[in-house]
Formats: sequence, C-alpha cells, structure tokens
Amino acid sequence: SPAIGWRGTDGYMEFLGKYVTLDENHSVESLETRTAPNGYTFADSYVVGLDPTNETSKFTVNLSMKDGKPLVEWSPNLNTNGMIRNYIIWGKTNLTDEVWHSPTNDASRFFKVTVQLPEENE
Repeated sequence: SPAIGWRGTDGYMEFLGKYVTLDENHSVESLETRTAPNGYTFADSYVVGLDPTNETSKFTVNLSMKDGKPLVEWSPNLNTNGMIRNYIIWGKTNLTDEVWHSPTNDASRFFKVTVQLPEENE
C-alpha cells in the first residue's frame, strides 16, 4: 500500500474530491485503508489509476509472447497519459518459489506487476 506521506502529491486531494466527500466519517486517513467498491483502497486506486466507485475498474496484466520472449503489459498504464508511476515487473520460475525477483530473467515463467508513485527526488 502507498505510504502516508504522499497525500498532497500528484493530485491526490483532487482525486479524493472527485469520488468522496470528506467529513467526520470519511477522513483522508480512513480512505487510505478503506476498501472502495472496486475492491482496492481509495489510496491504491489513486496510485494505480482506477475509478474507486466503479466495481469493474481493475488493474489488469496481460502476458503474451513476442519474438519468443514473454511480453508483460498492463492497464491502465498511467505513463502513457502524462502521469508518472513506477511499474515493477516481478518474476518467478515456479509458483512454489517463495521469493519474487526483479528484474526478471529467462527462467521467469510467472509474472506480477506492482505500481508505485515515484520518489520525491525522481
């Protein structure tokens, strides 16, 4: 989950204002842990670029093969519309492996993608 310190960055308050009225029952802090109708927290919905009020708004990852190599793509990809996020592709050789690795390598057969806000100094 996102860290508490980024509340004022990259339009987070505007995002919250679009989807919820802040009052005694809905503080900024409560929205960082409260599950929205889409199954994510409001904070995670912001980081990933989802509509928290739409239960069909999900982060999806697709795997295909291109020139004999796995190609991992995801949606939404906020870096294509002017917003900046760090996307990290993790891989495992076997699902029973305990640790995910990044960067991935030729042995990776299972993948996941995590999304983070850039660090302040990036």
